[in-house]
Amino acid sequence: MALKFDMSKAYDRVEWGYLQAVLTKRWFDNHTTSLLMSCVTSARYQIAHASKLFGSIIPGRGLRQGDPLSSYLFIICTEGFSALLKHYEHRQQLRGIQIARGAPTASHMFFANGSYIFCRANERATSNVQSLLNVSEQALGQKINPNKSSIFFSRNTDVYTRDVICGDMGIHEADDHGTYLGLPNIIGLKKSAILGFLKEKVQKRIQSWDGKLLSKAGKEILLKTIVQALPTYAMSVFLLPIETSKEMERAMCKYWWSSSSKKDKNIHWMSWDRICKPKLQGGLGFRNLYDFNVDLFGKQAEIGGSPSFVWRSIMEAQPLLKKGAAIRVCSGASVNILNDPWLRDISDPYVHTVCDSLLDKKKENLGNYSVKSAYAIIQEGKQPLATPDLSDGNEHWTLPNVNTIKINTDAVIFSSTNCYCYSCVARSHNGTLLEAKAKCVRGVVSPEVAEAIGIHEALSWIKEKQ
Repeated sequence: MALKFDMSKAYDRVEWGYLQAVLTKRWFDNHTTSLLMSCVTSARYQIAHASKLFGSIIPGRGLRQGDPLSSYLFIICTEGFSALLKHYEHRQQLRGIQIARGAPTASHMFFANGSYIFCRANERATSNVQSLLNVSEQALGQKINPNKSSIFFSRNTDVYTRDVICGDMGIHEADDHGTYLGLPNIIGLKKSAILGFLKEKVQKRIQSWDGKLLSKAGKEILLKTIVQALPTYAMSVFLLPIETSKEMERAMCKYWWSSSSKKDKNIHWMSWDRICKPKLQGGLGFRNLYDFNVDLFGKQAEIGGSPSFVWRSIMEAQPLLKKGAAIRVCSGASVNILNDPWLRDISDPYVHTVCDSLLDKKKENLGNYSVKSAYAIIQEGKQPLATPDLSDGNEHWTLPNVNTIKINTDAVIFSSTNCYCYSCVARSHNGTLLEAKAKCVRGVVSPEVAEAIGIHEALSWIKEKQ
């Protein structure tokens, strides 16, 4: 079983005497320990009421919230709890779990004021855990919050044993909707439904911007810095279903092309795949979420029998690693120069020169993986936009002459709203987008008139630019 504990008022319950003992035990010299304890014990508090300050409260324990030093001191304090757990494990009072045969045993996992303890699901182990928590409360001052704590049992644990353990610990059994660090504890078969909270989070954040009048540059900053960053942590742990990634991209695309995300009818002048291209290739540099998701797993890369969802997610990046792997030449001691990819040319990283002096030469593998480089490899490996078949007899867009600019116009009629729109696009001789213009006009006209108005506005636009 796995016991998830949430410490109640974790920072406020740190005992100063215990902190000083741990600092001394962790090889801090007396001068450094004295300086750290002075920072902690010099805290003073006052009560603000009706624009007045009352009293001077002198605390006897605890760490100040928001102090940059407090988080490091709290981590040092948890070292004592970790050492206590290892002591119980060494005395065979607790036994951790193994995720696979031959894997090391894991007895606990800490993060901030939350912790996991892994042990056998029996009364003896439960009694030892209670003894451990009592010792921790007396020495460290920490106390668990039973309302925010829970217990996970394996499928082989019978209902009677579960009820007895939950009753003895005073903690409820975790359900399928529990979370840890913002991610679901249990991943079932319906992954799209379980991970759908990411889509809802993105949609809610975008809807909160409906009342803001923002330029395209402002929208680009919000989407890149806030919306695309929301699912990053989840994508570093789970490989999101393609449909979930597409739903988030649809929400971003809808917000980008419209003045309000609540409007259903908006013209999308360019597909999201083209918008995700780098700016040098005519895009805007937005992320393709699924490709970025795969890149994040490249740092954690054989798949065994009955792999978990997390492990399958990690192994999704294996082809990417093989495709972009190269070897950095350093001391030249371990890898064959002729038979391994180490040249900077991604399309052909091998040496083809046959020379007796190169045979059996070695080099050292010290290459570094980065998410940015992996994402670039995926984008470069994608098929370019299909070239239209020019043999059908229809007219197709062609590049203008060198040092000239071509302007194309088009118009569309919306009969349901009694309005029409026209647009003008200017491209250089190499096809690069230079500038664009679009406008919606209320009125009922024929398609020919709408096209003529678009041409007229394009000519006026050219005259303005001269």
